[in-house]
Amino acid sequence: MNQPISGIQGIHHLHFYLWDLPYWQEQFCQVWGFQIEQQAPHTLDLCQGSIRLRLSQPAHAGDEVDRYLQQHSPGIVDVALAVGKQDLSDLAGLLQRRGAEVGWIPAERESPSPSLCLRTPYGLRHSLIPEPGSAPLYPSRLFSHLDHVVLNVGQGSLQAAADWYGQMLGWERLYHYSVGTEHSGLESWVVGDLQAGIQLAINEPTSATSQIQEFLDAYPGPGIQHVALHSPDILSSLRQLRRGGVEFLQVPAGYYSMLEGKRRPDLPEMAGIHWPDLQEQGVLLDSTLPASDPNPAPLLLQTFTQPLFGKPTFFFEIIQRLGGATGFGEGNFQALFEALEQQQLQRQQQLLAPH
Repeated sequence: MNQPISGIQGIHHLHFYLWDLPYWQEQFCQVWGFQIEQQAPHTLDLCQGSIRLRLSQPAHAGDEVDRYLQQHSPGIVDVALAVGKQDLSDLAGLLQRRGAEVGWIPAERESPSPSLCLRTPYGLRHSLIPEPGSAPLYPSRLFSHLDHVVLNVGQGSLQAAADWYGQMLGWERLYHYSVGTEHSGLESWVVGDLQAGIQLAINEPTSATSQIQEFLDAYPGPGIQHVALHSPDILSSLRQLRRGGVEFLQVPAGYYSMLEGKRRPDLPEMAGIHWPDLQEQGVLLDSTLPASDPNPAPLLLQTFTQPLFGKPTFFFEIIQRLGGATGFGEGNFQALFEALEQQQLQRQQQLLAPH
């Protein structure tokens, strides 16, 4: 692993390519709580808390966005990184010496300074955006910041992808986990820069029937599967999103009775959260302390939307960390994987059903 790139301050923005920009402007502003930061005829910059999104639709047939959408489902093409004030020419030279594919992005109205584009071998790019000082904060209606981003790669590519981020950006391997059922599974490395608040989980399928493989087939190819948005009050955020028509993954039957049996019954109440509210909103709960530990436990609360773009590709995770909770809800992954598998089977049955 190389030394981390100095000056990276965090994720600057996530760039979506999609159809029907007016529809998604309404969805993200009216339902998801974002506000408009900048607007151009075919591109929209949105913000909330420290989160910034850029949405682009094709300007004309055959342009870059159109070519992408002719080949892929709508989704994130760029996880842009904010870099402090420094000589970008020196940064470009360093990345090229490490073997990176780097290009220049000319200055424009939406980005008044030139920036760099680092292309990955995994259908994703990282723009490196000069941003002196700390990231700006915007009104936080539902979410405060990005918690983590998840990239799916093909089977057998996980180690190479984790190595690539270590070689090019100097990101550490932070966590490793495997999840599986009788029918499918995944393996994951989380890489990133904790000082900059960056956590990128990289998943590969461990079977041809894995949900990760379903994403790779539907997208098609490697790409961003989901992004976790951190809420300071997950139950309130979920109620508002549901009122706006957002649909969420169904939690497997028996999950809450199983969880109460394995954990102290008063676990969520210590944080002022009640089991019926968790169950009503379909929130998964993970703790890093066993039932026998008398201390207040760090709690990780999370749930997942249905795919946003019709196909089983991109979705959002809603997450809240209490008491310094870390990790990614490893204790929930089995339940999540079973829920995803059940919905995957339902999709397959619908395709096979006579019409």
